[in-house]
Amino acid sequence: MTAVSEWWRIGRLNAAGRIDPDQCQEWACRHAVQNSSEDSNMSIHSWAREVIRSDLHDAEAQGYEPVMALRALLSEVVQQSKALRDPRELAHELQFLADNLDDERDYAFMRP
Repeated sequence: MTAVSEWWRIGRLNAAGRIDPDQCQEWACRHAVQNSSEDSNMSIHSWAREVIRSDLHDAEAQGYEPVMALRALLSEVVQQSKALRDPRELAHELQFLADNLDDERDYAFMRP
């Protein structure tokens, strides 16, 4: 697990999604703060892809199957989101994502 994803998991990120240096003393946290400021030009989606890629690599190194690791991560993301968001809004977003899983689906509004 990356240092940034570990600090996100235990709730040490501030409202802007940055590691709050005032909340941590450990070397790993200071190191993560330095690395996160170096990646400040990264979009939130790029950051999330990088965190998932790194965490999947770590999970595989520990002997976990990628599908099971992704299921566990998804479950944890939903649990963390429930604490911060309106349940109906979260359910709506999850339903939208589920309805749009097929990358080959043709939408009428997209036709010329």
